[in-house]
Amino acid sequence: MCQIYFQVVVVEFFASDSESEGNPVTSDVCLSKWIIGYDPETNEGETWWPPKAALVSRYLAKNKEVDRFTWKKEKIRIIRWCGKFPN
Repeated sequence: MCQIYFQVVVVEFFASDSESEGNPVTSDVCLSKWIIGYDPETNEGETWWPPKAALVSRYLAKNKEVDRFTWKKEKIRIIRWCGKFPN
């Protein structure tokens, strides 16, 4: 039996308003395949993010693919790349 592995990443999200510009406001986890435009020198980039954050844990468990029609891009800073887990 072949197992598929996926990597989880701890990220900080940045505020979209000018009041807290450039400052992370919250953190969460996402799949590495959701991350786009990552700069390893600054640890910043963007991630695709589902419209309902409450579903993220379910999507992680199912190794869900990005839905570019309903998900939005969010600016992030990567805190930690975590191990690979079997699906």
